[in-house]
Amino acid sequence: MNRRSWPGLILIIVGSVLLLARQQLIRGDLTVLLIGTLFLAAYAFLGHYGLLVPGGIMTGLGAGIAVRDLAGSRGAPVLIGLGAGFMLIYVVDRLRGRVWEGGWWPLVPGGILVAIGLLQAARASGALQAIATWWPAVLILLGVWLLFRPKATTQPPPTG
Repeated sequence: MNRRSWPGLILIIVGSVLLLARQQLIRGDLTVLLIGTLFLAAYAFLGHYGLLVPGGIMTGLGAGIAVRDLAGSRGAPVLIGLGAGFMLIYVVDRLRGRVWEGGWWPLVPGGILVAIGLLQAARASGALQAIATWWPAVLILLGVWLLFRPKATTQPPPTG
């Protein structure tokens, strides 16, 4: 397949998925996930990095949307899914054996999005309040461990 065929192929894939969604043959929350997996499938067959990037991002975003809708939660699953999609780009690229200088770029937005999503989930669940209340207990436990840890056996340095 030559370079001039790509735009047409992409439009056919996206249009097909959207038509299926409009006819209610697939649910709206699965549309993004399906488009992403189609991009990943095309990448698997053709090996073009330009298919991996939208495939990873859309698959992660679609998975996050689906989890959000199933769990009835708010935005945290979407952020975590989108971040995981960026990280998927890096992982798949490495598994395919591509090692290049700038290949780590998806880890930056992916890590930031996952961290924000996890913080949002922790805030919504009340975990941040528990951490804010009980973090001094970690200091106490660390102090107790330092006082009562087993003594290291030291041997005198060898004399020569």
